[in-house]
Amino acid sequence: MTEQNREGDLFFTLVESASQSIFVAQDGNLVYLNPFTSKLIGYPPDELMARPFLAFIHPDDQAMIIDRHMRRLKGEDLPQGYPFRIIHRNGGILWVELNATVTEWKGRPATLNFLDDITARRRMEEELRRERDRAHKYLYLAGVIFVAINPKGEVTL
Repeated sequence: MTEQNREGDLFFTLVESASQSIFVAQDGNLVYLNPFTSKLIGYPPDELMARPFLAFIHPDDQAMIIDRHMRRLKGEDLPQGYPFRIIHRNGGILWVELNATVTEWKGRPATLNFLDDITARRRMEEELRRERDRAHKYLYLAGVIFVAINPKGEVTL
């Protein structure tokens, strides 16, 4: 076995055993996905690869996903990571964060994508926002003036 084959086997093993969704998208379809992608979205690999990737994205986020994918393929400098919602096989909504980069798959443009489930983080952020808003409301109703200043001396509240 050549050194290059051993390295290829090592990277394949790494991707296949990762506890992060890793997939390649090309022409609106998934052309490669690791086992964790199937576990995250809840569909078996053959179903994921048989349907357009947009079928798994929340309808409110589809236009943004198409726009960013097309702009990235055209070479525009975009943030690599951004959040959106996917629809799990059980009908539940998951917040995910995508990190994508342009690559080639079988000689044609594609994107290599890493997907992380951030649903718990989004729920926690929303709960913190509600708590902050409730605290602001009570302070306002109590007639208390409250100012928060960060270490840079900037008013943050």
